[in-house]
Amino acid sequence: MRTLLMNLTVAAVASGLVATPALAGPSIDRKPGASSIAEIVAASPDHTVLELAVGLAGLGGVLSDPDVRLTVFAPTDAAFAKVAGELGFASVTDLANYLVAQGLLDEVLLYHVTPGRRFSNSVVNRNNPKAIETLLLGQYVTATPKGTLVDGSTDTSDAAITAPNISASNGVVHVIDNVLVP
Repeated sequence: MRTLLMNLTVAAVASGLVATPALAGPSIDRKPGASSIAEIVAASPDHTVLELAVGLAGLGGVLSDPDVRLTVFAPTDAAFAKVAGELGFASVTDLANYLVAQGLLDEVLLYHVTPGRRFSNSVVNRNNPKAIETLLLGQYVTATPKGTLVDGSTDTSDAAITAPNISASNGVVHVIDNVLVP
């Protein structure tokens, strides 16, 4: 199922069936970066858990693919530790093992990705909340005018965008301070 979902998503993005929103705003450098999303995550000392989760889910290839444009909301290691503690797990490793065993890891990761290169001005509307479609089919997060992503599950899982607009060769990374829960 995961392979089918990823293949459909990759095909839709690569073929242009999923539109990339128009980007505006003079303060954002929209040029592709030198590194892929996967390389940015791997190089970050604050994203070792995300890198591990991407590897466990087998999504590293998609996040490295130069023909696929994606935007990733990347939770930090501290965000994963916070959610592990809130859910009663002794460690992030225990949380990861649980997600894998329950078949939920892919869902959690796909919930942090949206199609296209979406810089902050395309994600956050300064006046109104905005629904952002994720790669978890049929699921959306809401971006508030203050730059907080609301997943609808609980207030404790809202995530602030703490480092926006990290341009990758195949998309954009926005660092967030919490794990979004589908």
